[in-house]
Amino acid sequence: GYAMGQGVDELNKAGYVAEGYDFSETAIKTAKEMYPEYGFTHEWPNKTYDVVISSNCFEHFTNPLEWLEKVLTLSNKYVVIMTPYNQIPHEVHPITITENSFPQKFNGFKMLAIKLVPSKEAFYDGGDQIMFIYEKEAL
Repeated sequence: GYAMGQGVDELNKAGYVAEGYDFSETAIKTAKEMYPEYGFTHEWPNKTYDVVISSNCFEHFTNPLEWLEKVLTLSNKYVVIMTPYNQIPHEVHPITITENSFPQKFNGFKMLAIKLVPSKEAFYDGGDQIMFIYEKEAL
C-alpha cells in the first residue's frame, strides 16, 4: 500500500525508481490525481524489485504470513514492513502486530531488524508503528 502516493513521490524525487501497488481503488484514484507522472495500480506486479516497502497493509489481513509470503516473492534483496504496533484489533485492522508477529526466517529471507517507531499522530490511533526489515539470504 502507498496511501495517497506521497512515499512514491518522495522516493522518486530522491532519485529512486518507485512504483505503487495498492488494493484500495480510492487510494489508487487519489494517487493518480495527485501524482499523474507515476505508475499506480491494483494489479499484482509481474516483476521483482531490489526493495519492496509495505506500509500499513499487514494489519488489514487476518493471516499476515500469507501476505508476507506473497510480498517476499516481489523482492530480490530487501523487504521493509511498517504496521501499527500493538494496536487493539477493530473492524478495519482485525489483528494486533507485535515484535513476535513475524518469523526470523521465512521463505529464503532473514529478518535483519525490528524497530519501534514512536508516533504521536492520531491517524495511527495515537499508537506507535513497528518496522520489520528482511533480507534475501544468499543461495
